[in-house]
Amino acid sequence: MDDKGTVATSKEQQFVAAICGISNSGDRAALRKGLKRLPEQMPAATHRVVAGRLFSGHQGFERAAYAVAAMIAATGRQLSGDDEQPRNLGAMTAEAVAQNMLRPSSAESRLSLLTRQDQYGLIRYLPATVRQTSKLWTPSDMAMLLKHLAYWDSYDNKQQTGKRWLQSYYRARHRAAIADAQTTDTQE
Repeated sequence: MDDKGTVATSKEQQFVAAICGISNSGDRAALRKGLKRLPEQMPAATHRVVAGRLFSGHQGFERAAYAVAAMIAATGRQLSGDDEQPRNLGAMTAEAVAQNMLRPSSAESRLSLLTRQDQYGLIRYLPATVRQTSKLWTPSDMAMLLKHLAYWDSYDNKQQTGKRWLQSYYRARHRAAIADAQTTDTQE
């Protein structure tokens, strides 16, 4: 079921694992300097850390890889755990709302804004969402995000991935509302 966005490949997972495995504080600082920037705008130190780990020279992938590497470093922690089923950004946003990390209205607005951006817009606006929800991210979630960002500027993929993010968000919120209602009913 790999339609350029639904399942991360082992290459995306390997890249994320390599970035997550960086423990040198200087290398992590170099990655953070790349936050919200295109590869062309990054300092040499960022290239030193990322370039050898890239497996594709495709511009969309390269931009996505640098952005994801910077966001991983900016979380301020080592990503751990790994879900069998990686979550897309919509599901992650809904989980953040459920755990009171984000307000429902701001989460919905932010997700809607993100789905309308081009790849560079995502690179600029996505780090704030990832930072606010950093406790939830696992390596497999980041690999999924890398896959989504890499192909984002393909019109069909942007539309399909954006739709999946929104649908995942609203489905999860709907399930949470039903669960809350059932809990309230059983308590009365």
